[in-house]
Amino acid sequence: MKIKKEIIANNVILRLINVDDKEAYYNAGFKTMDEQSRHFTQTKHVYSQHQIYEYVDRIVEDETRYDFLIIDLNHQICGESVLNEIDWDKRSANYRIALFDHENFGKGVGSASVKLTVQFGFKELGLDRVELEVFDFNERAIKSYLKAGFQVESIENEVQLLDGTSGKIIKMSITKNSL
Repeated sequence: MKIKKEIIANNVILRLINVDDKEAYYNAGFKTMDEQSRHFTQTKHVYSQHQIYEYVDRIVEDETRYDFLIIDLNHQICGESVLNEIDWDKRSANYRIALFDHENFGKGVGSASVKLTVQFGFKELGLDRVELEVFDFNERAIKSYLKAGFQVESIENEVQLLDGTSGKIIKMSITKNSL
């Protein structure tokens, strides 16, 4: 059974997604995808409502992940902040975040969500390490991760991006002891 949790900070509420959120989650992030958000996440596929509903049904009970909805002070879903691929033996996880609308970029929502989610992973879940991948052109996200305490581990070879250009993947991590 997952820890039921809602985390509130100055400008953001993080709440674990549940099956009752399917429609609002789909409408906020997938019904009409924001092109800038899609660019920064390099999301290739367009997902149907049915696919998103099935996805939510699958993830809410998955013990290897904690999917938080990022909710603004107007109680609107504006993104997701996720610890996934949790390896309970190694006490490690992957991290990813997506803000669904570029109107929320640069307002501190992402930075607050990163910090709160990572702290949750260390304090509530007992993780020792969290890692992530970010594209090198996503300077705002990289700054946010560095501010939260992540360190660059490696820079991968160039990959083909959706627009036909190329970019590099930066691998970053943070450990419980580095806080």
